[in-house]
Amino acid sequence: MNEPQAALIRAAILAVGILLTGAAAGAQAPQPSARAGGLLHVSLVLSRPPSTAFALSLEPQEIDFAYAADLSADAPQHRELLAATVGSRVRIGILECPRTLRLGAIAPEAGVSRRSFELWLARDAHGWALEAHAGDGGSVHLVPLGHRAVDAARPALTASMTAVSDLGGLLRLRWGRHAWSADFRFETPPRPAEELASLAHTSDVVQSDIAFDNASSPPEVARSNTLAERNESAVVLADGSRIGVMFYKGLAVEDEDYRRLSGTADGDVVQWVRAAPPRLTSDVTLRFGRTALPTGNLAAGFAGMYAVWLRKVDGGWRLVFNDEADSWGTQYDPAFDAAEIDAEYSRSAGAFRPLGVTLVPTGNSRGRLVLHWGPHEWAADFAVTN
Repeated sequence: MNEPQAALIRAAILAVGILLTGAAAGAQAPQPSARAGGLLHVSLVLSRPPSTAFALSLEPQEIDFAYAADLSADAPQHRELLAATVGSRVRIGILECPRTLRLGAIAPEAGVSRRSFELWLARDAHGWALEAHAGDGGSVHLVPLGHRAVDAARPALTASMTAVSDLGGLLRLRWGRHAWSADFRFETPPRPAEELASLAHTSDVVQSDIAFDNASSPPEVARSNTLAERNESAVVLADGSRIGVMFYKGLAVEDEDYRRLSGTADGDVVQWVRAAPPRLTSDVTLRFGRTALPTGNLAAGFAGMYAVWLRKVDGGWRLVFNDEADSWGTQYDPAFDAAEIDAEYSRSAGAFRPLGVTLVPTGNSRGRLVLHWGPHEWAADFAVTN
């Protein structure tokens, strides 16, 4: 089959899918896909890539931080903290995490599946820290924070989580003229003594925190299958609208795909032999400058779904959003391009980061899409529109 024939077949499949799902959905707008409770959520899902080199793999691990989008730097109760007054502290949100998380003094714990902590941002004599108060009223875990002053003031608290390795990430906070950060990672938790005894003569298999039974819905099973090969960065707005990007795991800087990055010619997109392009899904229309990415591009009444490609251009880079959301990394078809925008390109610390994507809220209805691979970063700001 030649490429024109393949393109026609892909177009026909796409058209049939739109007709079938569109007939069921009608012209209604997508419904919020998450329960946010009036808070802004940022989350990251990580796990090891499928590989015979990692016979002992962790299931997908999700960390979620929820905070109020109106934590203003100008509020009287917050000014003392943001003036770096020793002894000041402010409650900023709730951290939900699996038992596998290590973040500061929060260590992996056996016998539980998910844990909850109330987070307080504090300034003491030693510097900045998060106080993580266990949701069961137990002990307080201290998380030391890296800190730097920034020129551009952020009027309200914002947070993001970035993947820096297969099982490691970076929590970032911005507020006023402050930027804080803390590393975290997922580890296999210790096992109870009785469990160790039962495994004495068996293979050491990590227990899954994800279980499915006859009551599990098809979307839950499909999501689990997808997360077996992809990680995810997501933001849930206060009204429950969700924006997420899934990206293939395990594309390290030692990979052959990374070596091809520098050889991409002007006008070409970066291709991935061993992965699919990142997939953006949104319950709301996203506007990058004057360019809109609407919902319902594949079927009316459903979230917008796009493949995200990188295009090398003379003197810079562009982000290409393509309606073939599930194409492979060698199957880019410009006939399905929905939008193309300029990307801000920069280099930063993190020379060994695998390919990743981060959604960074910069306000309750604004954000930044960042692709990162080794020291390379490509970014574009967006606004949420109804």
